[in-house]
Amino acid sequence: MLSASKFFPLLFLLPYTFAAPAVNLETRGASATFCGQWDTSTSGNYELFLDQWGLSGASSGSDCASITSLSGNTIAWTTVWEWVGGTGVKSFTNIQLNAGINQQLSAISTIPIFTAS
Repeated sequence: MLSASKFFPLLFLLPYTFAAPAVNLETRGASATFCGQWDTSTSGNYELFLDQWGLSGASSGSDCASITSLSGNTIAWTTVWEWVGGTGVKSFTNIQLNAGINQQLSAISTIPIFTAS
């Protein structure tokens, strides 16, 4: 049981718990980095896929990715890869929207793409 002598000092922390800023749960920071051949990472309605389907064609290398942010319907991710040997594609990291699609492909006229400089 918590004695009064231990309980009352905790009351001094109470104002700080309510003073903490509200966090928008849709805005997320960087997720873990994934490097496995078929790894996936889900954030909100999006899923990041590491498709390293051609890695056996390389003598060495890797492909690692992580979701770096999600805010509303804007998502960003990074992919760092290095493959040595062989020809052809080794991996294809991609993102998939899992909800709220309900739109004919012909109705989509643009897809904004931003790349890091």
